[in-house]
Amino acid sequence: MLWNAGLSTNELMKIGSRIGCDVPAMVHGGTVLMEGLGEVISPIQAGFGKSGDGPWLVLVNPGFNVSTKDVYSRCKVALTSGRKTFSNLLSALKEGNLDLAAQNLFNGLQETVFRKYPLIETVAEKLAQAGAVGVMLSGS
Repeated sequence: MLWNAGLSTNELMKIGSRIGCDVPAMVHGGTVLMEGLGEVISPIQAGFGKSGDGPWLVLVNPGFNVSTKDVYSRCKVALTSGRKTFSNLLSALKEGNLDLAAQNLFNGLQETVFRKYPLIETVAEKLAQAGAVGVMLSGS
């Protein structure tokens, strides 16, 4: 089992949920739909990467903490996308249309974070300039 911790994936996901809402999905692995506060996870059969040659995911840590509480207090826009954006993203993932999936990425906190931490916006711009199909803030 994962990390030879002697725990099932479900047990690790439950523990991970206390660390952050995104952790259970990372423990689960694969392409998933997360609902609620991250506790409801449904696998998605993505239309790409079946032979192990799917898209790469790059995570960048800027080397400093971003206060979720502070970002939420500053955010003045909708935190969720419209139903159409979500449906388009889900369909694109299932069809294996990476470009359409990238066009429908959404994080309502991103602009707020970029305003307070311009370095994070610069990193996102550099990733896009380097050819990343989609660039999105993860979490706050």
